[in-house]
Amino acid sequence: MKKILFLGGSSPIGQSCMETFLKKNFKVTYIGRKKVKINNKNLHFKKFDFQEKSKLNLKYKNLISKSDFSHICFIQRSRSEKNQIDSEINISIKPTINIIEQFIKHNRYKKNKTKKSILIFTSPASRKIALEQPISYHLGKAMVDQIVRFYSLQLAKINCNINAISPAFVLKKRAEKFYKDNKKLTNLINNIIPNGKMINTEEFAKIVFNLMSENFYYINGQIIDVDGGLNVHENASLSRLSMKVLDEF
Repeated sequence: MKKILFLGGSSPIGQSCMETFLKKNFKVTYIGRKKVKINNKNLHFKKFDFQEKSKLNLKYKNLISKSDFSHICFIQRSRSEKNQIDSEINISIKPTINIIEQFIKHNRYKKNKTKKSILIFTSPASRKIALEQPISYHLGKAMVDQIVRFYSLQLAKINCNINAISPAFVLKKRAEKFYKDNKKLTNLINNIIPNGKMINTEEFAKIVFNLMSENFYYINGQIIDVDGGLNVHENASLSRLSMKVLDEF
């Protein structure tokens, strides 16, 4: 049975991803602040504080060496309102780098040729400005993109690819009522997305699984937008399209 490690994953997207891997007969280890409501014998939760200062490197080393993961998915992010930049680095960046380094060391001299894969969640905020997010979030996501590019060269030597996935609008079950009550906004979003609708968490999780499968091992070091084609709109065209949709509704 293949093993995957999730760092973070209590969000609706994270839980859908874990459920998808469990359905595909993976053994899932999830580390984070709180448990998820998934009842499956192959899901193992370990409470973890990424802000902890002492002996983190040893914990990461033990985590990687004892479990022999073939896949790792990084979803964790800082939600602190104080010391935001430090918190973002301590939660989103340092654990990612440290675990990747331990993963490389653990697999460097192994003869096992199993295809391995690492995926990191990022955001369009690594390249553009999201007004609702602080500067710490933008800096963190920009660093994630560079982590992917930097480690793609080293990881390729141990038969592992690494990519980042950048979601745009993802329809979560907890937000269904909001979008139902705000039809004008929902119609606007669905009409400016070339594919015609927001993706739901289950559909997004299938993309995550496929991207980490052996069939896609040759995709390496890429930042992949999953937005239904939204980013292909030129700014002025998107503005005109938005005004047209709003007038229609």
